[in-house]
Amino acid sequence: MRFRWEFDLVKKTGTVFPGRYMLLSACCPDGESSRRIGFITGKRLGKAVLRNLVRRRLRETYRLQRRSIKPCLWLVLIARPTAVKASFHDLKAEFTALLQSAQKTICA
Repeated sequence: MRFRWEFDLVKKTGTVFPGRYMLLSACCPDGESSRRIGFITGKRLGKAVLRNLVRRRLRETYRLQRRSIKPCLWLVLIARPTAVKASFHDLKAEFTALLQSAQKTICA
C-alpha cells in the first residue's frame, strides 16, 4: 500500500486482530482482486534504526507467507513496541496465526 486512503479504508472497514507484537487489520474490498499490505511502525518503537529493523522483519514474514494469502485481502500490520525485542521466529509465528484467523473470519 502506498496511499493514505488505502490505509484508511482498511482501518475503517476492516477487522482488527490483536497480537502480542503487532495488530493486523484486514479487509476484502469489493471489486478488488489483488492482495495488498501496508506496514506501520510508529515513533513509539524507538529511533529510526529500530523502526526500520522491525519493518524489514515484518516485510520478510509477509514475503514468506505471501502465497498462502487469499488474493483479495488487504492487510495493514501495525507494530507494537514489544516487536523491537521479539525474535524473527516469534514475529513469524504470530503473523502466521493472525493471518490464519483473519482469513477464516473475512474470507469465510
